[in-house]
Amino acid sequence: MNRLFLITFDGFPEDKDALLSFLDGQPEISDWHTSMSNTVFVETTLALNELLGKLRKGPIGSFVALELRPTEYRKTLAGWLPRATWEFIQRKAVAN
Repeated sequence: MNRLFLITFDGFPEDKDALLSFLDGQPEISDWHTSMSNTVFVETTLALNELLGKLRKGPIGSFVALELRPTEYRKTLAGWLPRATWEFIQRKAVAN
C-alpha cells in the first residue's frame, strides 16, 4: 500500500537538491512533489518508521514527517499552495 507523507526540513536550497536526488535513488519512493523551499510531499510504500530510518541516512539534518491519510487529509490539511500541489495531494491521497 502506498502512503503519502509531508516532509519539512531545516536547510538551504542545496539541501533540497540533495534530498530530491536521494529520494530519486530510493526504490520505495514512487513519487514526490515540491512547491516550497523546505517541504516535499512523498509517495512511498514505506511505513512512517521505515521512512524515518531512510531519511536519517539521507542528506538532511532536522526534519519532520507527517502522514496524510486518505480518509482524513481533507479535515486536517489546509493552506495556500499552487494548484499543482493540491492536485498532487488529492491524486496521491485518494489513490491510496
